[in-house]
Amino acid sequence: MNWTILLRIAKKHLLARKRQTSVAALGVTFGIGTFIILVSFMTGLNGLLDGLILNRTPHIHLFNEIRPSEQQPVDLAEEYKDGINIVHSIKPKQSLKRVHNALPIISYLQEMPEVKGVTPQVMA
Repeated sequence: MNWTILLRIAKKHLLARKRQTSVAALGVTFGIGTFIILVSFMTGLNGLLDGLILNRTPHIHLFNEIRPSEQQPVDLAEEYKDGINIVHSIKPKQSLKRVHNALPIISYLQEMPEVKGVTPQVMA
């Protein structure tokens, strides 16, 4: 393949239509520049979201385990004493949702060298 002939033909076509060639070159330049800007923006946005969401979630959650009462009101009724009583969705009213002795637990965890930070947080 003779490269000099191919380059001469390409040069002739490019120089014959200078305005069309410059518009095409500007279009390609603008398209590539826009692509680079959008990829950079998305990369930065992904890094920002990773920093805001993933690095802010705690590694360990401490919860107060809420257990149902041993004797439910249906067990105390005389008419249901000999039957099989199944109660779904038991929610005790006497126990609180907060963690008992939270401040001593926080101070104990802060003294440990492996723990980087402890934060009390209330979620509903």
